[in-house]
Amino acid sequence: MNDRGRNLICPAAMEWDVPRLRLLLEFGADVESRDGGGHNAIYRVANGSGNEEEGCEAIKLLIKHGAQVNQVTGVGGMTPLHMSARRGTTKIATTLLDAGAMIDSRDKNGETPLRRAVNCGHEPMARLLISRGANPYAADKKGRTPVDAMQCKNLLLVLEGQ
Repeated sequence: MNDRGRNLICPAAMEWDVPRLRLLLEFGADVESRDGGGHNAIYRVANGSGNEEEGCEAIKLLIKHGAQVNQVTGVGGMTPLHMSARRGTTKIATTLLDAGAMIDSRDKNGETPLRRAVNCGHEPMARLLISRGANPYAADKKGRTPVDAMQCKNLLLVLEGQ
């Protein structure tokens, strides 16, 4: 569904507008439809901010309608979990992981969601990802690991407090 060539589901997803998402999906909106940036609705929810309970509800609704939690979108080749890690939305990340998101997925630079969380200084997210099995020694294309970034950001306590 679109309005003059614009995707309607992605704006609803960005706003975590569950009633509008539900209505669009009931009327046949394509859950994998992409916006002008090449992103789908589940990516847009994961890249949002606000009341995480609403975001989790939006993610669950999209998954129920066939959204793929490991779908790679946009020029950076990131998954929804990468974006949640970037935003530090631990409840969203938990919902994605519970739905089968790959914890050590790689973006086009070889960075994992853990590396994203550490780069952005989100200690609670880093703790969550490590507790769920993320590899702190997964090297990106330049050979850098989340542990390297933790040292730069004084976050090694994340590993010590496992």
